[in-house]
Amino acid sequence: MTGKDGKATVKVTYPDSLTSWKATARAVTANQFGIADTNTHTKQPFIDGSKRRVFVVGDTVTISAVVNITLLTN
Repeated sequence: MTGKDGKATVKVTYPDSLTSWKATARAVTANQFGIADTNTHTKQPFIDGSKRRVFVVGDTVTISAVVNITLLTN
């Protein structure tokens, strides 16, 4: 339902992933039609706060990363 100003708010819980999302909303009344699009991006913190941030001599650490590269051509 929209408010008196014709606006509505929707709260969304995203899955735990890194991706882009596009939402499209359409509304129809007896004499009006409306459409709206928006894009959002989900992200994760770069550093996991539950991991140790201080290491001592003898510790073994594995650091991994996922890198996505988009090549644009004309």
